[in-house]
Amino acid sequence: MSCRDARRLLLEEGSDAVRAHLETCADCRRLATAIDEVDGRVRRMVDAYEERPLEAALNQAREAGRPRRWGMTVHGGLIGLAAAAALMVAVAGTRHAEQAEPEPQVAAATSEVGDLVRATAQIPWGGLSEQDWALRANELVRLEPSVPTTDTALRFELYAQIGRAAENANMPAPPFYGQVEAEGTSRVVNVYWWKASELAMAEPALLERLTPELATSVRSYVLARTGDDAPAPRPATASAQAEVDRVEKIPWNALSEQDWALTAYQLLQTVPTVPDTDHALRFRLFAQIGRAAENANVPAPPFYDQIEVGGERTTVNLYWWKASEFALQHPELYRQLDDDLAADIRFYADKR
Repeated sequence: MSCRDARRLLLEEGSDAVRAHLETCADCRRLATAIDEVDGRVRRMVDAYEERPLEAALNQAREAGRPRRWGMTVHGGLIGLAAAAALMVAVAGTRHAEQAEPEPQVAAATSEVGDLVRATAQIPWGGLSEQDWALRANELVRLEPSVPTTDTALRFELYAQIGRAAENANMPAPPFYGQVEAEGTSRVVNVYWWKASELAMAEPALLERLTPELATSVRSYVLARTGDDAPAPRPATASAQAEVDRVEKIPWNALSEQDWALTAYQLLQTVPTVPDTDHALRFRLFAQIGRAAENANVPAPPFYDQIEVGGERTTVNLYWWKASEFALQHPELYRQLDDDLAADIRFYADKR
């Protein structure tokens, strides 16, 4: 069984073939172990929030048994964690309505979050790969609902470390990056550093809880909120032109689905650097982002979305859809692509 086939089956009940593959492939085994650890943490957080009205349903679910999860793909496996986080939010809201003081289980859950935040703070930026930083960012963000809104210090440190993990993962996309309005200007920001800056504005002493380097990053967003300065731009590893040139030369089967996903995010990072007037480069960039997302086999935002076509809602490759808009206005742009990629974008142009 290939790594690609194994990763597609990681979310399903463990088969003999998957089990055999994990015994021989260190990369897939490492991914499966890491995700099981994340999943275990979230399940413990959910258990900490259990209350009597839900106990019967939860016990019934446990008795029915859960399929053994051998791991997950970059996108698909996060669905289970998101469901767990949603359950935590719902139960925590009920608890807050019934009583003002946290119960011992909640205090224990909060303590576990603090332990993970402090452990993350001790990891040097070069101590993990981009993939592992991405896993850590997702692990931390799923625990956000367990921190009481009254615990400002822990929320501040959690936001700062989520932002740092997302930055080190080099994945400038939702839920870690997004657009905000500041001083009448729309800009892309590290969402969790932006959240941390709001708390730091109210309590500047919170910045002293961070390392000087991390405090500087959060402080730059405080200055952006006050209009004194803008967040320092994220360092670019290469120009958009160079990135497009590089990716165009990669055959579709030369990278794993996971590596294609990372490539899509890297290309996405360069979009804000390309002027709206440079139609040719934006067209090529959108085409390659769509191609990378297609090869990654991850049909979800920010690369796929639902739009209305012919009076019906349909899911589209969002960046091929954007490229098709340019192609309708400038058909000569098709000549910049190979025949297969041009055909993919023509398909969307015909739908318009």
